[in-house]
Amino acid sequence: MSSKDYWQRVLVGVAIVVMAGVAIAPMVFKGYPITHSTQFNLSWVFQYQRQFLGGQFYPRWLEFSNFGFGNATFVFYPPMLMVATLPFCIFGDVEFSLIASMGLAALVLAVGLYKYARLYFPRWLSVAIALLGVGSPYFLIDVYQRGAMAEVWAVVWIPWVFFTTQKLIDTLKFDSPKFADPKSINAISLGNAGVIPLADPIDNIFGLDSNACDFSTQGFRGKSNY
Repeated sequence: MSSKDYWQRVLVGVAIVVMAGVAIAPMVFKGYPITHSTQFNLSWVFQYQRQFLGGQFYPRWLEFSNFGFGNATFVFYPPMLMVATLPFCIFGDVEFSLIASMGLAALVLAVGLYKYARLYFPRWLSVAIALLGVGSPYFLIDVYQRGAMAEVWAVVWIPWVFFTTQKLIDTLKFDSPKFADPKSINAISLGNAGVIPLADPIDNIFGLDSNACDFSTQGFRGKSNY
């Protein structure tokens, strides 16, 4: 790697971190916003963190809701929206955990968009695409108006699913009994598995459909039209 290429990568990393920082700057300076779901988010994060730190590593029944009768929230909701707050609970209160988790979501989205775009476009355009993605109205409305944390994380994972899927496609060997590189199969498996704890609709679209394909077909002798 040349010195020029190294510094270009450093600048890309700085740009991506700045994107994520700008996306959550209003929260940093003014606090977590009052959204459609703020009351639920605060309650869920408080209970999930307390139960996790108490030894329940996958809380599905929130014990303190409904006057102590509990609530089966995470029997239905995927856990990623709460798991993402856990690393930050030791640094601050519930509000800080929520804000930091949204910053993490913006960062993961920006990196995913950049890596996927980089498969097709030059570095500067990939950075611009990542910027547009993190600043897209849909993503920001989910964060600031709807407070839809589960959907935020579902959106965040989409470019990673596309990225790992494309990496697999690029390694397909249509004239070989092996058919596909095992490393790429592992990559797409991880990419799609990451969708499972996010949101059911996204999992149905990408996770189940993609994993239903058998990339280990033996004796395949067809020829690609491409």
